[in-house]
Amino acid sequence: MKILSVAVMLLASVSMADECSSRWEMYGLGPKPLLGDTEAIYAVYAFRGNPKIRLEIRGKAPVARFWSFETEATSFIISEDHIFGDDVQLEADGSYRIVASQAKSDTANYLALPNSWKSRLQQAIMFRNFVPGEPFNKEDLPKIYATDLDGNPAPCPKPSTRDPEFHFPSWFANVATWFLSEEFRPPPSMGGAAGLNSAITYQYALVKAKPSEKVHVRFKAHTREQVRYWSVCSVSFPKNRTYECVSDVQMPGAKGIAQIDFAHQGVLQLVIRNLLPMSGFTPFASEYKPVVVKE
Repeated sequence: MKILSVAVMLLASVSMADECSSRWEMYGLGPKPLLGDTEAIYAVYAFRGNPKIRLEIRGKAPVARFWSFETEATSFIISEDHIFGDDVQLEADGSYRIVASQAKSDTANYLALPNSWKSRLQQAIMFRNFVPGEPFNKEDLPKIYATDLDGNPAPCPKPSTRDPEFHFPSWFANVATWFLSEEFRPPPSMGGAAGLNSAITYQYALVKAKPSEKVHVRFKAHTREQVRYWSVCSVSFPKNRTYECVSDVQMPGAKGIAQIDFAHQGVLQLVIRNLLPMSGFTPFASEYKPVVVKE
């Protein structure tokens, strides 16, 4: 009878932990918020910080050009830590176990969770899957289990809400164009990468297009020997919702000067991504500098 009760308790603990996974918010391929790339799948797990628990992330490595996890602090999405799929130690069957906690862990796969008074109210784990090589649905997302610092089952962390379309007031879009250049530039430093993937080199341009104008981006396309992936995306400003992206998926083997056209009106944010530039390669060196042209 005692053995049976212990078994029931263990099953209850697993069931309770499984409930943690239901809080994933997934954004699939195509247009999306979060400044997201249309060739990537994103999933966000937002919760209130608790120094007394740790989260175990368990899943199977996806077939993808690139995948990663990042931990983020507060609603401003300031990156705390990251682990790339290339660096995750896998089991023989391709599965993995990642420990995320505020307390340092000696496990092979470890993610640091934010530890500040702000993160007590809101923090998040973000999963990215770039250019998936096979279908990937919500049920394929990793499972999240909550334990105490000794590894015993614990209640799930309290949920937190997060607006995926973080933005400034609409009037800011017009004011910003008075000060921001239409030249591509790296994002400003905010004491951490503000919602950025640590594996990517970014550049942004802010363009105000009249109804009669078309916006063109001319650039020298990179090869797979230079970067793992590249894309040029148009994003609404200031709502940060991606309209469309053109990438090496649509332009495989592109060489020399390429041109991408965007027909959106009003204030448009253009984002160029270069994922995992190869050692010694500088994506935005002068000979590769992208140019915005309005006609």
